Amino acid sequence: MGRKDFFNHLACVCVLTLITGNTWAAEWAMSSRIRAEHVNNDNFQMTTLPQNDVSITTVNPVVGFSWETERTNINLEGDWKRKMYSGNESLKDNTDETYTLTTGHKTESNQFSLAGSWIKDTTLSQEGYNELLGLVFDQIDRTTWNVAPAWTWRVDEKSSIKLDYLYQEGEYDNNTGTQLFDYGYDKVGGSYFYQLTEKTLAYIQLGYSTYESVEKGLLPLSGFSVTQSELLKAKNETNSAQLGFEHQFSTTFKMGLGYGVSTTDSTNVYQVCTGSINFLGSLICTSTGNTISSLSSSSPVYSVTAEKKFELTKINFDASQTISASGLGSEMITESIGLNINREITSLLRLNLDLNYTDREASNEAFRNNDRTTYSGEFKFNWRAGRQWWLEGRYRYTQVENKTSALDPESNTVAINFRYNWDKTSISR
Repeated sequence: MGRKDFFNHLACVCVLTLITGNTWAAEWAMSSRIRAEHVNNDNFQMTTLPQNDVSITTVNPVVGFSWETERTNINLEGDWKRKMYSGNESLKDNTDETYTLTTGHKTESNQFSLAGSWIKDTTLSQEGYNELLGLVFDQIDRTTWNVAPAWTWRVDEKSSIKLDYLYQEGEYDNNTGTQLFDYGYDKVGGSYFYQLTEKTLAYIQLGYSTYESVEKGLLPLSGFSVTQSELLKAKNETNSAQLGFEHQFSTTFKMGLGYGVSTTDSTNVYQVCTGSINFLGSLICTSTGNTISSLSSSSPVYSVTAEKKFELTKINFDASQTISASGLGSEMITESIGLNINREITSLLRLNLDLNYTDREASNEAFRNNDRTTYSGEFKFNWRAGRQWWLEGRYRYTQVENKTSALDPESNTVAINFRYNWDKTSISR
């Protein structure tokens, strides 16, 4: 049984354990909604080359099932986005699929949870931040799945301990000749929380992660140059530690601050020329083999959060530097700064401004050629047109700054969508 099969069986066993026996006394509930959106983007593939505007029409039904008792809950959801493109013949209509599972169970001093998801989309999907924006211009199918169990133990009235684990896999239908790697990612974390005062919480977090890309096939000898070095596989091991505090200054203002350090050891496997002959004054490679190189690096990790509430306005600020998995062959060190302002105009109309700065750097120095910075700003309105109807419009500006070239593409996006939520219904057993 492979690791993926093991975790699939583990998720099934956990869910069945939670819902068997007298727990069936609770009823299942079903919720559903549908969204229709039209988007116009003047640089969808984020290139500096001239191109036409691209229009995307999306039909997005979502169906969820939930079950809850005083101590246990289960949530299952299916999300389908049918996307239809116009303006660029290379873009093919496709359906993004996302299936998620979250479960939880609590006792007086313990809390257990299990979350998992399976996502089928493409490298050009732009829901949220897309690390491949401006790097990969082809529409390559991608599958990502993860499972994340966690356990929290309340030691006493002031302290608690949390242990969590994440396993993630990313696969591409065809990454030959691209910068993309299939990968597996494990991350183990442990946290200790202590309530210093009624309004101040202190914590210590320790983490260990491993990232390993799937080895690519050897390039054919024909055309392989004597100086060529082709990366086949990479592995990272990262250790991190962080100390932080959270303080509630008042009922309308709270802040958090954490700081620590991470160290990464990387091992890279390359295909290189190991034999050559001189033919008419030119060296021709006659054989290739593998060579291994090792690298070490360190970087800070931190988090800063602040939330301020006014009568009709809420302001959120966050800044962080974290480490996560990536399809670009390495763990990525991501520094992000965000400011969100949400304003209630009436009970039915809200305005929102979202400003973001994201800097991505490979923890493995062999992959630094993909390092870049993304700037984005988005303004949107959300109007509740009826009890179950919503109308939303938004404008977003995005710029990508490549650190290894002077090419800095930018784009403008305008979108409008309608959403309808059906009433939640109960399903008797």
